[in-house]
Amino acid sequence: MKLFLAGPVLALLFAQSSCDPSKLVGASPRQIQLKTEQAVRPYFPNAVVQVEPQQAMILVTTCARNLGPAMLQEIAHRLPDVDEFKKLDRLRRYGPLLGAKPYRQFVLGFEHQQVIYDIEHGTASVAAPPDATAYNNSYSAACIVILREDAAH
Repeated sequence: MKLFLAGPVLALLFAQSSCDPSKLVGASPRQIQLKTEQAVRPYFPNAVVQVEPQQAMILVTTCARNLGPAMLQEIAHRLPDVDEFKKLDRLRRYGPLLGAKPYRQFVLGFEHQQVIYDIEHGTASVAAPPDATAYNNSYSAACIVILREDAAH
């Protein structure tokens, strides 16, 4: 069932006009963070978005649990076909001429692995983080904070 849902979820993930990459030209990291949050929250309600201009990366900590390797592979397989991800390459190439930061990676962080979309090459892969212990601690901490904030409201 999870694999069946991966296609539609990813196709819609950035198809919303609220996250049209062309609207991010000249946007501040905070504006990019807010637009990305709007796009991912319907699918990952507890997601935490970090925009790292110095590392040329947008990182989404999904706070999703128990998604198996097959689901992550399916997500990685489908990301390059999502039009909005293709637009990210155009933004990377031409955006700096208009004042946009040249982001090179879009990372979806899951419990123990990441789906990394390489904007320049238009490819996605599943990878373990370089420092698994630090990543797992960071992932858990980010997700616990979100869950506590939700419980307080």
